[in-house]
Amino acid sequence: MLFSLRNLALMAARRLAEDPDARAKAAELARRAGREAGRISRADDPAYAAGQAARKARDRLRQRLRGDDD
Repeated sequence: MLFSLRNLALMAARRLAEDPDARAKAAELARRAGREAGRISRADDPAYAAGQAARKARDRLRQRLRGDDD
């Protein structure tokens, strides 16, 4: 299991290094994740805020998989 996860991480790193579009998407994802992490850490109830963030991410993924992409 660990071997396959390592290979997956290396494959993703190679793709990011080769493809400027993938690199731009990864940078935007990192910015979004950083903003969300900051919002969670500043929340009065961080556990609740983390749950909300997980729910939003799950809903976005479901929309993309169904093809309801905007």
